[in-house]
Amino acid sequence: MLKLVQKYRNEAEICLNSKAYFAGLVSTRAALETILMARFLLELFDWSEKDLKKYNITITDDNEIYLSRIPNLKTLIDETYKAKLITKTGYNAAHRIREWGNKIHSVKVTNMKRLPNISSRNLNARLKDLDLVIDQLLKTI
Repeated sequence: MLKLVQKYRNEAEICLNSKAYFAGLVSTRAALETILMARFLLELFDWSEKDLKKYNITITDDNEIYLSRIPNLKTLIDETYKAKLITKTGYNAAHRIREWGNKIHSVKVTNMKRLPNISSRNLNARLKDLDLVIDQLLKTI
């Protein structure tokens, strides 16, 4: 999953350099969701059987993880912060990426007459937010 995070991050950088800011924002949000999910999955190995059952999570003897449902991005951010895997600064950065991603969500864009205006400044700021979150999460491994 960490390779996928890096691929999304690299794609966002390519989009920034190519002035494809909308696509870069999609890649940035995908990288955030992937790194949070990867870190969340690592935490599951420390959970008790009771906690795993409470959330309908199964870990097999071969360390395969089965989730009855995948948490949404807001929940991943909130739970990562509650677990003290990111600071308040990281929490705010992650939510900024999520909120900017919401601006380009298909439902939101469908109701608009045009695509939202996203500039290099916006994408560059979200990439800095992503780097901050990634750095904080990697320090907790």
